[in-house]
Amino acid sequence: MDLLTIREVDFVKLLALKSVIWKDDSQVVDLLVSKYYSQNPRVEITIQQF
Repeated sequence: MDLLTIREVDFVKLLALKSVIWKDDSQVVDLLVSKYYSQNPRVEITIQQF
């Protein structure tokens, strides 16, 4: 299995939230993704309107 590039991973994340958070990924102007290791596994999403 080939590894995805960072650009492909960002695209997958945009599609995953399409119709849930935004109507179309063209509405997203910036995307910041970080990975942290923790005793409390979770996903945190912050949406800001510009």
